[in-house]
Amino acid sequence: MHQYRKIITTAASVVLVFAAIVGLAYVHLELQVYAARFETALHIFYSIVASFLVFLIAFLSMKNWFLYFTQGNISVNLWLLIPCIVLLIYAMVPSMVWVMTFGLPGPWYKAVMLSSFASHAIAAVSGILIAHAFTTKAASSVGDKTDSD
Repeated sequence: MHQYRKIITTAASVVLVFAAIVGLAYVHLELQVYAARFETALHIFYSIVASFLVFLIAFLSMKNWFLYFTQGNISVNLWLLIPCIVLLIYAMVPSMVWVMTFGLPGPWYKAVMLSSFASHAIAAVSGILIAHAFTTKAASSVGDKTDSD
């Protein structure tokens, strides 16, 4: 039974990652169209969707994510989860919003905020780290043994 669960989990991961990649390709084409038409609101919306899809691809590509949520004995590392959620929110702010807020780049740190590639990389890293923040309770309590003698 456990072997079939792993096969089903792997198949579900592959299908969901493939669907997210197809969705990302579509969103990328839409981004190009709305950028050419100077439609700011739709460009910002599709930029947020693209960052979320990159996060989703990274999260879904991690091992055993589906098993953690179906077993019910999940342990969450909040010290890892909270900074990664902040990082994900930072990555989902489109570069157009950074330009409207801070202007065109000057120093190197402003140039990083304006790069959509950098925000997608940050979204992918936060997806991987958020997936690592969830573990089973048995795996997280290995070092928590206490001697009762």
